[in-house]
Amino acid sequence: MAKISIIIPVYNVEKYLDRCMDSVTNQSMQDIEIICINDSSTDASHIILKKWQNIDCRVKIIQNKKNRGLSYSRNKGVKNATGEYIWFIDSDDCILESEAAERLYNYANTNKLSLVLFDGKCIFENPKIEKNLGKVERSGQDNYAGILSGEEMFARQMPNGGFISMTQLYFINRSWLLKSKLRFAPVLHEDMLFSIQALLSAERVGYIRNTYYEYYRREASITTMDELAPKRAASCAFIIDELYSWLRNMGLTVELSHALYIYFNVLKKMLVDQVLLCIRRNVCITFYSSFEEILTDMIMEERYPLISKNITFELFSKITEAESIIVYGAGNVSKSVQKFLMDIKFENYAVAVTSEKRDGVMLLAELEKSALVVIAVSAEKKDEMLQYAMSLGFHSFAFVS
Repeated sequence: MAKISIIIPVYNVEKYLDRCMDSVTNQSMQDIEIICINDSSTDASHIILKKWQNIDCRVKIIQNKKNRGLSYSRNKGVKNATGEYIWFIDSDDCILESEAAERLYNYANTNKLSLVLFDGKCIFENPKIEKNLGKVERSGQDNYAGILSGEEMFARQMPNGGFISMTQLYFINRSWLLKSKLRFAPVLHEDMLFSIQALLSAERVGYIRNTYYEYYRREASITTMDELAPKRAASCAFIIDELYSWLRNMGLTVELSHALYIYFNVLKKMLVDQVLLCIRRNVCITFYSSFEEILTDMIMEERYPLISKNITFELFSKITEAESIIVYGAGNVSKSVQKFLMDIKFENYAVAVTSEKRDGVMLLAELEKSALVVIAVSAEKKDEMLQYAMSLGFHSFAFVS
């Protein structure tokens, strides 16, 4: 049995893999195993891994028969690990200090810890990525000293901006991980579910205020590809749903409840951002069965409180297919609809009323009859306004009340 199992999923990282492997094999801690899961790379990654295996007998290569993704590879690495502790490393990142593994092991082993948290820093491929994503830095470090329960650590970290979900910044006791039965879910942003579940499950957690890890953010990575917005939206919804279900039977302190509220708001913002991005691009999103309920009940009501129950995928479809829209009504409901249209960058719309034309508001009778009419009024006025619009020759309608 090794003291540490370093698990490295590998997929098409020929430009970065040597740097990663060099930082791992040069650790002062010699009693480690280096488990590399080649996820059916199509570049020279496998050749590079074989080279390192010839250099260092601690390198073990596991070959996925087809591309299965990061979560599958990490889970497979855990299944094949024998070390007392596990450290997940991404193949385009590196360990910054040669003594890092040894220090983490000694601290964890001496204090009988399930988890050790530590710090990392980001390196960006170009300034555009840094501007769009920002840095991943832990703040409030003075609040995390000592040996704490995972719940207490999270309750302290989240309000202070100290919680980071990157699994690479977690040093994990393997026996405890197996007993907890935690696994990486087959979604994007899998760390955002795994890390919080791991932390809240751990009885003894410590934090080392040292920067041991360098995280490389590049143009083609999962976190920066807009093309993956549909999968990212579905993944965020899955994580929210899973986390709610997982927490349902936990007894939550006031402090922990407050921290979780902040974390769910982060997830909700990610979800809304990805859904709106898909709508702007007119991209279809494949969701699991309960997504619509999550979207309307948990997300949209925060931004569009008057109309959240009406913002369904049927409405999304009508709006994205319409060439022009008339928002029929000029009250608070209409303003919420206008806000929604602006958020999804639908610009070809007009606001109309039955009578009393004024600045920025047209008379319905004067507008083009082929437009989609979104009747945005209180429920008791809906039928009356529908009948009037139909009498004018309008034939395409949506209802928000």
